[in-house]
Amino acid sequence: MDGPAASTGAPRDGAREASRARREFLVGTALLAAGFAFAAVGSAIVQRGGGAPTSQLLAGLAAQALFACTALGGALLAGPALLPHGLRMRRPRLAPRDLALLALGFVCTSHALSVLLSLVSLRETGTLAELDRIVAATTAGPPRLLAFLAIGLAPAFGEELLFRGLVQELARRRLRAAGAILVSSLAFAAVHLDPVHSPAAFVLGLYLGTAAWLGASVWTAALCHGANNVLGVVLPQLAIDIPPDTAPAWVAGLGAAGVLLLGSVARRARAPGRGAGHCPGGPAASL
Repeated sequence: MDGPAASTGAPRDGAREASRARREFLVGTALLAAGFAFAAVGSAIVQRGGGAPTSQLLAGLAAQALFACTALGGALLAGPALLPHGLRMRRPRLAPRDLALLALGFVCTSHALSVLLSLVSLRETGTLAELDRIVAATTAGPPRLLAFLAIGLAPAFGEELLFRGLVQELARRRLRAAGAILVSSLAFAAVHLDPVHSPAAFVLGLYLGTAAWLGASVWTAALCHGANNVLGVVLPQLAIDIPPDTAPAWVAGLGAAGVLLLGSVARRARAPGRGAGHCPGGPAASL
Protein backbone atom coordinates (compact mmCIF):
# COMPACT_ATOMS: atom_id res chain seq x y z
CA MET A 1 0.00 0.00 0.00
CA ASP A 2 1.29 3.47 -0.94
CA GLY A 3 -0.62 5.55 1.62
CA PRO A 4 0.81 7.55 4.56
CA ALA A 5 0.64 4.57 6.91
CA ALA A 6 2.98 2.56 4.71
CA SER A 7 5.48 5.41 4.44
CA THR A 8 6.21 5.32 8.16
CA GLY A 9 7.54 1.75 8.02
CA ALA A 10 11.02 2.56 6.72
CA PRO A 11 11.79 5.30 9.30
CA ARG A 12 10.62 3.05 12.10
CA ASP A 13 12.78 0.20 10.86
CA GLY A 14 15.73 2.57 10.57
CA ALA A 15 15.21 3.84 14.10
CA ARG A 16 15.04 0.30 15.46
CA GLU A 17 18.21 -0.64 13.59
CA ALA A 18 20.03 2.42 14.91
CA SER A 19 18.88 1.65 18.44
CA ARG A 20 20.06 -1.95 18.12
CA ALA A 21 23.44 -0.80 16.78
CA ARG A 22 23.90 1.61 19.70
CA ARG A 23 22.95 -1.09 22.18
CA GLU A 24 25.40 -3.58 20.67
CA PHE A 25 28.14 -0.94 20.67
CA LEU A 26 27.57 -0.18 24.35
CA VAL A 27 27.42 -3.85 25.35
CA GLY A 28 30.48 -4.70 23.24
CA THR A 29 32.46 -1.83 24.74
CA ALA A 30 31.40 -2.86 28.25
CA LEU A 31 32.52 -6.44 27.60
CA LEU A 32 35.93 -5.28 26.40
CA ALA A 33 36.26 -3.08 29.49
CA ALA A 34 35.31 -6.05 31.65
CA GLY A 35 38.00 -8.08 29.90
CA PHE A 36 40.66 -5.51 30.77
CA ALA A 37 39.38 -5.51 34.35
CA PHE A 38 39.76 -9.29 34.52
CA ALA A 39 43.30 -8.94 33.16
CA ALA A 40 44.15 -6.44 35.90
CA VAL A 41 42.66 -8.72 38.56
CA GLY A 42 44.64 -11.69 37.25
CA SER A 43 47.86 -9.71 37.29
CA ALA A 44 47.21 -8.56 40.86
CA ILE A 45 46.51 -12.14 41.97
CA VAL A 46 49.80 -13.36 40.50
CA GLN A 47 51.77 -10.55 42.13
CA ARG A 48 50.24 -11.10 45.56
CA GLY A 49 50.04 -14.88 45.51
CA GLY A 50 53.36 -15.68 43.88
CA GLY A 51 53.58 -19.23 42.64
CA ALA A 52 50.93 -20.71 44.94
CA PRO A 53 48.68 -23.15 43.03
CA THR A 54 45.46 -21.44 44.13
CA SER A 55 46.74 -18.06 42.96
CA GLN A 56 47.79 -19.51 39.63
CA LEU A 57 44.39 -21.10 39.14
CA LEU A 58 42.52 -17.91 39.99
CA ALA A 59 44.74 -15.98 37.59
CA GLY A 60 44.00 -18.60 34.95
CA LEU A 61 40.26 -18.11 35.43
CA ALA A 62 40.74 -14.37 35.04
CA ALA A 63 42.65 -14.94 31.80
CA GLN A 64 39.86 -17.10 30.39
CA ALA A 65 37.32 -14.44 31.37
CA LEU A 66 39.46 -11.93 29.47
CA PHE A 67 39.42 -14.16 26.39
CA ALA A 68 35.65 -14.69 26.56
CA CYS A 69 34.89 -11.00 27.07
CA THR A 70 37.22 -10.07 24.20
CA ALA A 71 35.54 -12.56 21.87
CA LEU A 72 31.98 -11.60 22.77
CA GLY A 73 32.67 -7.87 22.85
CA GLY A 74 34.69 -8.00 19.64
CA ALA A 75 31.90 -9.88 17.87
CA LEU A 76 29.33 -7.26 18.87
CA LEU A 77 31.56 -4.40 17.72
CA ALA A 78 32.49 -6.13 14.46
CA GLY A 79 28.86 -6.79 13.59
CA PRO A 80 27.43 -8.92 10.77
CA ALA A 81 29.44 -7.05 8.13
CA LEU A 82 32.67 -8.64 9.39
CA LEU A 83 31.16 -11.67 11.13
CA PRO A 84 28.17 -12.81 9.07
CA HIS A 85 27.95 -16.01 11.13
CA GLY A 86 28.92 -14.39 14.43
CA LEU A 87 31.10 -16.65 16.56
CA ARG A 88 29.23 -19.73 15.27
CA MET A 89 27.74 -20.34 18.71
CA ARG A 90 25.26 -22.79 17.30
CA ARG A 91 24.49 -26.47 17.53
CA PRO A 92 27.17 -28.52 15.71
CA ARG A 93 26.14 -29.98 12.36
CA LEU A 94 27.55 -33.37 13.24
CA ALA A 95 26.06 -36.55 14.63
CA PRO A 96 26.79 -37.36 18.29
CA ARG A 97 28.98 -40.27 17.15
CA ASP A 98 31.15 -37.95 15.09
CA LEU A 99 31.44 -35.47 17.95
CA ALA A 100 32.62 -38.29 20.21
CA LEU A 101 35.16 -39.44 17.59
CA LEU A 102 36.51 -35.91 17.23
CA ALA A 103 36.93 -35.61 20.99
CA LEU A 104 38.67 -38.99 21.17
CA GLY A 105 40.95 -38.03 18.28
CA PHE A 106 41.90 -34.81 20.03
CA VAL A 107 42.74 -36.68 23.24
CA CYS A 108 44.94 -39.05 21.22
CA THR A 109 46.69 -36.15 19.47
CA SER A 110 47.28 -34.32 22.74
CA HIS A 111 48.71 -37.42 24.40
CA ALA A 112 50.95 -38.09 21.40
CA LEU A 113 52.44 -34.62 21.78
CA SER A 114 52.82 -35.11 25.53
CA VAL A 115 54.72 -38.37 25.05
CA LEU A 116 56.89 -36.77 22.37
CA LEU A 117 57.81 -33.85 24.64
CA SER A 118 58.63 -36.26 27.47
CA LEU A 119 60.78 -38.32 25.11
CA VAL A 120 62.93 -35.30 24.28
CA SER A 121 62.95 -34.14 27.93
CA LEU A 122 60.93 -30.97 27.30
CA ARG A 123 57.73 -31.85 29.14
CA GLU A 124 59.38 -30.98 32.46
CA THR A 125 60.05 -27.36 31.46
CA GLY A 126 58.02 -24.19 31.10
CA THR A 127 54.27 -23.81 31.46
CA LEU A 128 53.53 -27.49 30.88
CA ALA A 129 55.61 -28.44 33.91
CA GLU A 130 53.84 -25.70 35.88
CA LEU A 131 50.46 -27.13 34.93
CA ASP A 132 51.57 -30.59 36.03
CA ARG A 133 52.74 -29.17 39.34
CA ILE A 134 49.43 -27.40 39.94
CA VAL A 135 47.37 -30.51 39.15
CA ALA A 136 49.56 -32.61 41.46
CA ALA A 137 49.17 -30.05 44.27
CA THR A 138 45.36 -29.92 44.05
CA THR A 139 44.25 -33.42 44.92
CA ALA A 140 41.06 -32.82 46.94
CA GLY A 141 38.59 -30.28 48.28
CA PRO A 142 38.03 -26.74 46.94
CA PRO A 143 41.46 -26.54 45.24
CA ARG A 144 40.56 -29.63 43.20
CA LEU A 145 37.27 -28.03 42.11
CA LEU A 146 39.13 -24.84 41.25
CA ALA A 147 41.59 -26.81 39.11
CA PHE A 148 38.66 -28.54 37.40
CA LEU A 149 37.18 -25.15 36.51
CA ALA A 150 40.37 -23.23 35.67
CA ILE A 151 42.22 -25.94 33.73
CA GLY A 152 39.45 -28.32 32.71
CA LEU A 153 36.43 -26.25 31.70
CA ALA A 154 37.29 -22.56 31.42
CA PRO A 155 39.79 -22.86 28.51
CA ALA A 156 37.21 -24.81 26.52
CA PHE A 157 35.03 -21.70 26.57
CA GLY A 158 37.39 -18.72 26.80
CA GLU A 159 40.07 -19.89 24.38
CA GLU A 160 37.64 -21.41 21.90
CA LEU A 161 35.38 -18.35 21.76
CA LEU A 162 38.42 -16.17 21.07
CA PHE A 163 40.51 -18.29 18.72
CA ARG A 164 38.10 -20.66 16.94
CA GLY A 165 35.31 -18.11 17.26
CA LEU A 166 36.47 -14.53 16.78
CA VAL A 167 39.92 -14.96 15.19
CA GLN A 168 39.02 -17.82 12.85
CA GLU A 169 35.76 -16.24 11.72
CA LEU A 170 37.39 -12.86 11.08
CA ALA A 171 40.09 -14.59 9.04
CA ARG A 172 37.40 -16.36 6.99
CA ARG A 173 36.42 -12.98 5.55
CA ARG A 174 39.72 -12.90 3.65
CA LEU A 175 40.93 -16.49 3.51
CA ARG A 176 39.74 -19.95 2.66
CA ALA A 177 39.00 -22.36 5.49
CA ALA A 178 42.56 -23.74 5.60
CA GLY A 179 44.06 -20.25 5.81
CA ALA A 180 41.68 -19.20 8.57
CA ILE A 181 42.50 -22.33 10.57
CA LEU A 182 46.21 -21.60 10.16
CA VAL A 183 45.79 -18.00 11.35
CA SER A 184 43.78 -19.01 14.42
CA SER A 185 46.34 -21.72 15.24
CA LEU A 186 49.23 -19.27 15.02
CA ALA A 187 47.40 -16.85 17.33
CA PHE A 188 46.60 -19.71 19.71
CA ALA A 189 50.28 -20.70 19.80
CA ALA A 190 51.46 -17.12 20.28
CA VAL A 191 49.26 -16.45 23.30
CA HIS A 192 50.86 -19.33 25.23
CA LEU A 193 54.21 -17.49 25.21
CA ASP A 194 56.30 -20.59 25.85
CA PRO A 195 58.96 -22.15 23.57
CA VAL A 196 57.71 -25.67 24.36
CA HIS A 197 53.99 -25.17 24.90
CA SER A 198 53.49 -22.87 21.89
CA PRO A 199 54.51 -25.38 19.16
CA ALA A 200 52.30 -28.03 20.78
CA ALA A 201 49.46 -25.51 21.00
CA PHE A 202 49.88 -24.76 17.29
CA VAL A 203 49.40 -28.42 16.36
CA LEU A 204 46.42 -28.76 18.68
CA GLY A 205 45.04 -25.50 17.27
CA LEU A 206 45.06 -27.00 13.78
CA TYR A 207 42.96 -29.90 15.05
CA LEU A 208 40.56 -27.66 16.97
CA GLY A 209 40.17 -25.26 14.05
CA THR A 210 39.38 -28.15 11.73
CA ALA A 211 36.88 -29.55 14.22
CA ALA A 212 35.13 -26.18 14.48
CA TRP A 213 34.99 -25.95 10.69
CA LEU A 214 33.65 -29.47 10.24
CA GLY A 215 30.90 -28.88 12.78
CA ALA A 216 30.26 -25.28 11.63
CA SER A 217 30.20 -24.50 15.35
CA VAL A 218 32.67 -23.25 17.94
CA TRP A 219 31.15 -25.75 20.39
CA THR A 220 32.67 -28.64 18.42
CA ALA A 221 36.14 -27.37 19.29
CA ALA A 222 35.03 -26.57 22.84
CA LEU A 223 33.89 -30.17 23.32
CA CYS A 224 37.26 -31.56 22.15
CA HIS A 225 39.24 -29.06 24.23
CA GLY A 226 37.15 -29.60 27.34
CA ALA A 227 37.23 -33.40 27.13
CA ASN A 228 41.02 -33.44 26.93
CA ASN A 229 41.58 -30.92 29.72
CA VAL A 230 39.03 -32.46 32.08
CA LEU A 231 40.65 -35.87 31.66
CA GLY A 232 44.03 -34.32 32.43
CA VAL A 233 42.71 -32.90 35.71
CA VAL A 234 40.35 -35.64 36.86
CA LEU A 235 42.42 -38.62 35.75
CA PRO A 236 46.08 -37.59 35.90
CA GLN A 237 46.99 -41.25 36.20
CA LEU A 238 46.30 -41.49 32.45
CA ALA A 239 49.81 -40.10 32.04
CA ILE A 240 51.32 -43.59 31.78
CA ASP A 241 55.01 -43.99 32.51
CA ILE A 242 56.18 -45.10 29.06
CA PRO A 243 59.67 -46.61 28.67
CA PRO A 244 61.87 -44.53 26.34
CA ASP A 245 62.40 -47.44 23.95
CA THR A 246 58.64 -47.74 23.28
CA ALA A 247 57.87 -44.00 23.31
CA PRO A 248 58.34 -43.51 19.53
CA ALA A 249 55.79 -46.24 18.86
CA TRP A 250 53.34 -44.58 21.28
CA VAL A 251 53.81 -41.22 19.58
CA ALA A 252 53.26 -42.72 16.14
CA GLY A 253 50.27 -44.78 17.23
CA LEU A 254 48.48 -42.04 19.13
CA GLY A 255 49.24 -39.46 16.44
CA ALA A 256 47.99 -41.77 13.69
CA ALA A 257 44.83 -42.48 15.67
CA GLY A 258 44.15 -38.76 16.01
CA VAL A 259 44.65 -38.13 12.29
CA LEU A 260 42.54 -41.14 11.28
CA LEU A 261 39.66 -40.20 13.57
CA LEU A 262 39.68 -36.62 12.33
CA GLY A 263 39.87 -37.81 8.73
CA SER A 264 37.00 -40.26 9.14
CA VAL A 265 34.72 -37.54 10.49
CA ALA A 266 35.79 -35.15 7.73
CA ARG A 267 35.04 -37.74 5.07
CA ARG A 268 31.52 -38.33 6.40
CA ALA A 269 30.85 -34.63 6.97
CA ARG A 270 31.71 -33.81 3.35
CA ALA A 271 29.89 -36.76 1.79
CA PRO A 272 26.98 -35.69 -0.47
CA GLY A 273 23.74 -35.54 1.46
CA ARG A 274 25.33 -36.20 4.84
CA GLY A 275 26.50 -34.10 7.79
CA ALA A 276 27.81 -30.57 7.78
CA GLY A 277 29.42 -30.70 4.38
CA HIS A 278 26.07 -30.71 2.54
CA CYS A 279 24.45 -27.95 4.61
CA PRO A 280 24.41 -24.38 3.30
CA GLY A 281 27.39 -22.60 4.82
CA GLY A 282 28.97 -25.86 5.99
CA PRO A 283 32.54 -27.00 5.28
CA ALA A 284 32.04 -28.06 1.68
CA ALA A 285 30.30 -24.79 0.84
CA SER A 286 33.02 -22.68 2.44
CA LEU A 287 35.99 -24.10 0.58
